[in-house]
Amino acid sequence: SETITVDIDKECHKFPVYLNWLDTTGGRAFWLFDRVQTVGVETAVGDTFEPLVNDLATQQGDIFEVERTAGNRLVLTTYTTIEKAKGIKSMLYSLNVLMLVNPETWEDDGVIWEAVRPLPGSYQLYNTNETHTSLTVTIELIATNIQGR
Repeated sequence: SETITVDIDKECHKFPVYLNWLDTTGGRAFWLFDRVQTVGVETAVGDTFEPLVNDLATQQGDIFEVERTAGNRLVLTTYTTIEKAKGIKSMLYSLNVLMLVNPETWEDDGVIWEAVRPLPGSYQLYNTNETHTSLTVTIELIATNIQGR
């Protein structure tokens, strides 16, 4: 058997982002990121097409984009103990991370989850001489296909 610690937070938060993920032991882990979150977007160009130049005097130098997408991002921040940060770290390895999308209405409407993805990369987790850390994780939300030709 395994001992599992559960923290219950009954405080009302202004900017909650609640995630759950499949952790490395096969169970589900949960965390409420309760600091001010940063919303961002990263746009990207798919393929491009450059037409053949027939007349340099009249050519505008067009480059036609075939597709443009926008990846929505959310930078999450929480302040916690080092031990809890070690547990939250398992989210960075997970292939199944979900975000609660109706934190204000879940009691009436039921829980609605949306798949998100922690961005791969290097993360600064904590300093070894401290007992608490401010942990920041960037997640990618559902992408938007803006335009295509």
